[in-house]
Amino acid sequence: MSKLRKSRPHWSPFKHAMSIAGYLLFFVSTAIAQDNEADETDQHESTQALEEVVVKAQPLPGDGIAQSYEALSGDELARLLETSISETLSSLPGIRSAGFGPVVGRPVIHGLSGVRVKPLADRTSTMDLSLLGLDHPVIINPHMANVVEVIKGPRALIYGSEAIGGIINVDTGRVPKARRDDVFAGRMSASTADNGGREIFSGRADFGAGNLAFHADVHANRSGDFEIPGCAALHGDEEAHHDEEEHHDEEEEHHDEDEHHEAVECGVVHNSFYEIVSGAFGSSYVSDDGYVGISFTSNTGEFGSPVAHSHGHDEHDEDEHGDDDHDDDHDDHGDDDHDEHSDEHEDEHGHESELPMGGIVFEQSRFDFDMQRNNVSELISQLQVRVAVSEYEHEEGEEFGGEPESIWSNDGYEVRVDATLSRANQSIIGAQLSGRDYEVVAAHEEDGIPLVSETRAGLSWLHERPLGSSTLNFGSRVEVKKVDSDDFGSRNFTNYALSLGLLSNISRDWVVNLELSNTSRSPTLEELASRGVHLATNSIELGNPDLENERLTGATLGLTRQKRNLELDLTAYHRRFQDFIYLTRTNEVDHDTPIFLYEHNDATFTGLDTKATYHWPISDTSEIDIRVQHDVLATTVERNSNTRLPQMPPSRTTLGFDLFRPAFFANLDFSHTAAVDEVAFLETPTASFFDLSGNIEYTFEGVGGGTDITVYLKGKNLTDEEQRNHVSIIKDQVPLPGRLLELGFRLNK
Repeated sequence: MSKLRKSRPHWSPFKHAMSIAGYLLFFVSTAIAQDNEADETDQHESTQALEEVVVKAQPLPGDGIAQSYEALSGDELARLLETSISETLSSLPGIRSAGFGPVVGRPVIHGLSGVRVKPLADRTSTMDLSLLGLDHPVIINPHMANVVEVIKGPRALIYGSEAIGGIINVDTGRVPKARRDDVFAGRMSASTADNGGREIFSGRADFGAGNLAFHADVHANRSGDFEIPGCAALHGDEEAHHDEEEHHDEEEEHHDEDEHHEAVECGVVHNSFYEIVSGAFGSSYVSDDGYVGISFTSNTGEFGSPVAHSHGHDEHDEDEHGDDDHDDDHDDHGDDDHDEHSDEHEDEHGHESELPMGGIVFEQSRFDFDMQRNNVSELISQLQVRVAVSEYEHEEGEEFGGEPESIWSNDGYEVRVDATLSRANQSIIGAQLSGRDYEVVAAHEEDGIPLVSETRAGLSWLHERPLGSSTLNFGSRVEVKKVDSDDFGSRNFTNYALSLGLLSNISRDWVVNLELSNTSRSPTLEELASRGVHLATNSIELGNPDLENERLTGATLGLTRQKRNLELDLTAYHRRFQDFIYLTRTNEVDHDTPIFLYEHNDATFTGLDTKATYHWPISDTSEIDIRVQHDVLATTVERNSNTRLPQMPPSRTTLGFDLFRPAFFANLDFSHTAAVDEVAFLETPTASFFDLSGNIEYTFEGVGGGTDITVYLKGKNLTDEEQRNHVSIIKDQVPLPGRLLELGFRLNK
């Protein structure tokens, strides 16, 4: 097997991105200079036309999605941008991030994540392996987004059973959808932060000639190990305090303690670095009747795993062959390099250090085709076809520079066809065909997963009908899926989804939205076929090939009030699952490595999201917004020994202040995340914490004939408090970063 890419010292993805960025910046500056003479009125009209051509994740244009749909764009999105899509959205009501370090994390919507919340890039699947492991990145770059859309709940059903909890769609514009008319548009941003020495650079250019439109973008993001106010391990402070006392213990007691010693990290999370680079190019032919275009995207990167792992296989060999055969046993497995590296990290007691050293190197190549045709026939007013093809692979290893312990691959495709019918009432019929091949090749054969193939096809229908001052929405979908595996043979699944929504203006100021849904989800490849050691999480995950479909019955009630200076949004929801599938820790271990198993039980989710905003005008051109938001979730699971699900988000309350002045913006957010004392089986409690964050920015408008430059200073965890995210499976080993100050700028043309 190939070496982990980190072993190539002369290649750095960040430096490679910088060279690409140099060419892009040269092109951007030249194009801006040439475009300065263009008529500003034409620029404004062309830009306005572009803004109107926004591809929504929710294709129906009506207001019936008021409660379940959120969209971020422009300055609002720019101020929330973080290193991952889940962190970018984590401050919104009802949304959290199941983080595995600063750059890896899956979004959690109303307590549902992973296989139930589907991240999309331009309305097609990301086709990565983020569903399989918490340490696997979601291959979506929020810094390249025009719009980030969130659909919570059953309205996401048209995207398949894996969107049972919602979808997050990032509209990148990589396939241009409108003519540029020789008008150039560009964005560029760069920032640096003190914690970990984080550096981020992004640049994009949109331009065209006649009916041809083009897009290019590049992004680079890197950081060293991030700093924390205390120790990484939950009880690290106590361990560090007692380390010196252990030196004075009697020799026989000292020897016993050495066998269980773990290195204590304080002040920094070792091996939490990352380097990521991505780039894309797209082109379209645009006419009055629609467009047809393609794009190519490349994502590469590497990041460390901050969790120390047990050397389960090596210990297993020692048990079988005895201590005298220790060296021979490692030679049999080809682990000479690992032994030498371990010797270098032995501490003064002569035992192996438990500091994490391994990580993941990943790469993805993706091709997209997008076509839209307007006024197709008397029956079809619009037809849209999307095709995406992806090749994804990553390597996991115990240490950078050594042989990978496993190589994970996921090759997939997706075809979507949506037809808008020519009727007075909006109706859209959709068809989807997708497939993927998933495989894990491991150094130890028992940890590998033989090739598993999945093919699915689905049909959906969305309909919207006005009823006086109300709007009725109806949606349905049927989906068939086939899974083929060398382990458990072939299995077939059929999924269905039904949803009914009613939006009503009950008064001049109040709007009520009611949604009812009944849907099902089949188990994923990972839930069926996982097996073996997962190094990054120091766990053994076992799939269950006998799992059946889980079924959901849910209701959502939304209430919105907009009157004068006050905005109020409330969303209450209740969901009941039959045979809810989840990963839970057992009380079994294999050579100090805990075993996790996919189980299914009936479960309920009940929660409330609230947000109130008061707009306080302090002058004709200035305003202060006072925001209060709160979200809370209660879950139960029918299980003999426990009634809690693991990694459920605790309640959170946020008080925020936003100051808007001409060319100036400032905000301060103070939030409290509640403690979690009632936990799932073998889960540990999590303490509450406060967070103080803020942002100050100033915009220089119209620089160089139409370019806006914003300079900003942003801070997170300003009180430098220890924070642990209960939603993260590694929260006992890896807390959230300490105080971070970020200085940067944004350029918009």
